[in-house]
Amino acid sequence: MPLTAAEQAAARGGPLVQVPVDLGAEVVVYNLLGLPRLHLTGPVIAQIFLGRITSWRDPAIMALTPNTDIPDEPISVVHRSDGSGTERCCFGIWRTPGRRMARRTLIRSR
Repeated sequence: MPLTAAEQAAARGGPLVQVPVDLGAEVVVYNLLGLPRLHLTGPVIAQIFLGRITSWRDPAIMALTPNTDIPDEPISVVHRSDGSGTERCCFGIWRTPGRRMARRTLIRSR
């Protein structure tokens, strides 16, 4: 947990530098037989998690990966069932009840 402004102000010996103790990455993965590389952007991933893009051959995905034979298969979004903190923080926003907030955020960012 980062120090509060009051805790930082009370520290002696000059300005503090807070260094994270633990860093991790959250990633989106896909499994399409015979397709080693696929380009996805944040907005496209958001549309997938919101259920607006449901096929790998969606025009938004095809435009990002031109001249590639992407299979015409449905997208199945899966996630951890145990609800880890990072999963909830990074991907939980796209599921209810955070879905309404995610939609508003996505609409504002256009």
